[in-house]
Amino acid sequence: MNVLRGGRWAMRGAAVASAALLTLTGATLATEAAAASTAVAEDNPCNPNYCPGASTFIMKFDGVSVEFISSVNGWDTNTHTLVLQRGSYHNPVVDRWIDDAIAGREGRLKSMSVVVYDDKGWVMKRYNFGGAWVERIDSNGSGQALHIRYFTLEITD
Repeated sequence: MNVLRGGRWAMRGAAVASAALLTLTGATLATEAAAASTAVAEDNPCNPNYCPGASTFIMKFDGVSVEFISSVNGWDTNTHTLVLQRGSYHNPVVDRWIDDAIAGREGRLKSMSVVVYDDKGWVMKRYNFGGAWVERIDSNGSGQALHIRYFTLEITD
């Protein structure tokens, strides 16, 4: 009888552990889905679900949208430097570019664009930076500040 009772308690314990594991897995998947939903949409990067503000900055590599930029500052055309503030979502493509730049590897120089969209999704300006690489990273509570150096700049409407 004790063996049977122990078996029931063991079954109940296993059921509770399974329920807890499923709950944690669901929370993890929901978190990952929420993070994925903040990614840049390839077809229309500025639909209402993706563009929260009046104007939005999107980083592109070779014409492909890779990441939202929350602010652009520290732009100096004399020293060819620029500071981009990343949000909480970090695209692995951009992370790999940062790693390559810091390590001095061959893939560190990129043709990068920062495209400014208005609240309707229309392109206001496109800043094309040739030979861009990450020189330094500053981490803060809201994301990372990427200090970027570049060789060439072309501004288009």
